[in-house]
Amino acid sequence: MKKQTIVFIMILSFLVSSRIIYKERYYRTRSIHKIEITQNEYSRYENSNSRGGKHALFIEKEYDYLIGGIISFSLGLLLIGYNHFKKK
Repeated sequence: MKKQTIVFIMILSFLVSSRIIYKERYYRTRSIHKIEITQNEYSRYENSNSRGGKHALFIEKEYDYLIGGIISFSLGLLLIGYNHFKKK
Protein backbone atom coordinates (compact mmCIF):
# COMPACT_ATOMS: atom_id res chain seq x y z
CA MET A 1 0.00 0.00 0.00
CA LYS A 2 1.33 3.45 -0.83
CA LYS A 3 1.96 6.10 1.80
CA GLN A 4 -0.63 8.40 0.23
CA THR A 5 -3.26 5.68 0.60
CA ILE A 6 -2.38 5.18 4.26
CA VAL A 7 -2.61 8.92 4.93
CA PHE A 8 -5.92 9.11 3.09
CA ILE A 9 -7.33 6.21 5.12
CA MET A 10 -6.11 7.82 8.37
CA ILE A 11 -7.73 11.17 7.56
CA LEU A 12 -10.95 9.49 6.48
CA SER A 13 -11.08 7.34 9.62
CA PHE A 14 -10.46 10.43 11.78
CA LEU A 15 -13.32 12.34 10.18
CA VAL A 16 -15.74 9.44 10.35
CA SER A 17 -14.92 8.27 13.87
CA SER A 18 -14.93 11.76 15.38
CA ARG A 19 -18.38 12.42 13.91
CA ILE A 20 -19.82 9.09 15.04
CA ILE A 21 -18.69 9.45 18.66
CA TYR A 22 -20.42 12.39 20.32
CA LYS A 23 -22.17 13.39 23.51
CA GLU A 24 -25.49 15.19 23.50
CA ARG A 25 -26.00 18.03 25.96
CA TYR A 26 -29.42 19.49 26.61
CA TYR A 27 -29.93 23.20 27.33
CA ARG A 28 -32.67 25.67 27.98
CA THR A 29 -32.31 29.41 28.02
CA ARG A 30 -33.36 31.87 30.64
CA SER A 31 -33.03 35.43 29.30
CA ILE A 32 -29.46 35.39 27.90
CA HIS A 33 -28.12 32.53 30.02
CA LYS A 34 -27.73 28.97 28.82
CA ILE A 35 -28.60 26.40 31.51
CA GLU A 36 -27.67 22.74 31.11
CA ILE A 37 -30.48 20.31 31.94
CA THR A 38 -30.88 16.54 31.96
CA GLN A 39 -32.58 14.52 29.24
CA ASN A 40 -35.60 13.93 31.47
CA GLU A 41 -36.01 17.65 32.12
CA TYR A 42 -35.62 18.31 28.40
CA SER A 43 -38.46 15.93 27.52
CA ARG A 44 -40.62 17.44 30.28
CA TYR A 45 -40.05 20.98 28.95
CA GLU A 46 -40.66 19.75 25.41
CA ASN A 47 -44.02 18.28 26.45
CA SER A 48 -44.81 21.57 28.18
CA ASN A 49 -43.99 23.46 24.97
CA SER A 50 -46.31 21.25 22.95
CA ARG A 51 -49.12 22.24 25.35
CA GLY A 52 -48.36 25.96 25.04
CA GLY A 53 -45.25 26.52 27.19
CA LYS A 54 -42.60 29.02 26.18
CA HIS A 55 -39.25 27.42 26.98
CA ALA A 56 -36.37 27.86 24.55
CA LEU A 57 -34.73 24.44 24.30
CA PHE A 58 -31.86 23.17 22.20
CA ILE A 59 -29.45 20.25 21.94
CA GLU A 60 -25.72 20.55 21.32
CA LYS A 61 -23.58 17.69 20.08
CA GLU A 62 -20.10 17.63 21.57
CA TYR A 63 -17.85 15.68 19.21
CA ASP A 64 -14.96 13.69 20.64
CA TYR A 65 -11.96 14.48 18.43
CA LEU A 66 -9.47 12.88 20.82
CA ILE A 67 -10.97 9.42 20.38
CA GLY A 68 -11.14 9.99 16.61
CA GLY A 69 -7.43 10.85 16.61
CA ILE A 70 -6.54 7.79 18.64
CA ILE A 71 -8.53 5.52 16.32
CA SER A 72 -6.98 6.98 13.16
CA PHE A 73 -3.46 6.88 14.63
CA SER A 74 -3.81 3.24 15.66
CA LEU A 75 -5.23 2.38 12.23
CA GLY A 76 -2.25 4.10 10.60
CA LEU A 77 0.19 2.13 12.75
CA LEU A 78 -1.64 -1.05 11.87
CA LEU A 79 -1.40 -0.32 8.14
CA ILE A 80 2.29 0.63 8.39
CA GLY A 81 2.99 -2.62 10.26
CA TYR A 82 1.02 -4.57 7.67
CA ASN A 83 3.11 -3.04 4.86
CA HIS A 84 6.33 -3.80 6.74
CA PHE A 85 5.52 -7.50 7.19
CA LYS A 86 4.02 -7.80 3.70
CA LYS A 87 7.31 -6.73 2.11
CA LYS A 88 9.29 -9.41 3.97
